[in-house]
Amino acid sequence: CGDGSGRTQLKARHVEVPAVHRLHFVNRDPDVNRLFSGGYPHYHDVESCCTGIAQFLGDPRLRVSIAEMQYHEVREQHTWENRFRVLERFHGG
Repeated sequence: CGDGSGRTQLKARHVEVPAVHRLHFVNRDPDVNRLFSGGYPHYHDVESCCTGIAQFLGDPRLRVSIAEMQYHEVREQHTWENRFRVLERFHGG
């Protein structure tokens, strides 16, 4: 995700998918895992991707519980309202 500048690059899908109560299963990305306290389930090659998909399709309770954790974290930490509150604190608002 990084562009070599040292800045974190976050794609909209990393918050949009969990925001609609869906599991977000991603390619291993240190930026994403650093931003979300629970980390995101991830894969690093085709085999681990297929294994993860089979696991999540085969265990709906696991899939739903992780999706709910991701949803709550997005709602608590990664909304525009939250971002603006953080900016206001930095600017003495």
